[in-house]
Amino acid sequence: MAFADVIIRRLFLTIRYIKDPDHPPNLQLSGDSKLGVPPVGWDAAFIQGEFCGHVMGKNYGFDDLLKGEPFPCNTLARDTTIAALAGMILARSVVKTLDDYRTNLELQVHNALFRDIANLKLPPIDPGEIEPDVEIKSYLTTKNQIESLKALLNAEFKKYLLTPVDDFVVNSTVGRGVRRIVLSMTEVGS
Repeated sequence: MAFADVIIRRLFLTIRYIKDPDHPPNLQLSGDSKLGVPPVGWDAAFIQGEFCGHVMGKNYGFDDLLKGEPFPCNTLARDTTIAALAGMILARSVVKTLDDYRTNLELQVHNALFRDIANLKLPPIDPGEIEPDVEIKSYLTTKNQIESLKALLNAEFKKYLLTPVDDFVVNSTVGRGVRRIVLSMTEVGS
């Protein structure tokens, strides 16, 4: 998958979360979908205002790529396609390649996974005690701990995950879990 495709997929997530943060709808979106035409269907004022704010923001947006770069909200219109918006984000991104994007995500995921496992383990331990070659289920031995880990990671990385963290991730070593989560952020159908 190309980096632009990842940005398009993240825009799908952004749009779904803006539509309904608690229950994101399963909209049929493509790169050719226009911001002002259903299934998105927003007016120009919303697109240039609130939506653009979300695009630049932290919760659902691209603050990790834009890093405070000015974004031309006034150029967005009802006929702007998701692919065109992805191109605008990519052009202003401080991260230029999919490999660099994966490297950035790997560090974030590593830190979160090690921290969350350490905090959920009973009794809690220091994240530095987590070993990458040890099975996650060696640290988290109850179903409740495993479900809590998946919920924490899915919530923390909701704007990145193209597919949710599932049992495939937690039924692995910690290091392999990091790689699988990053893959679920950068590959369709992972």
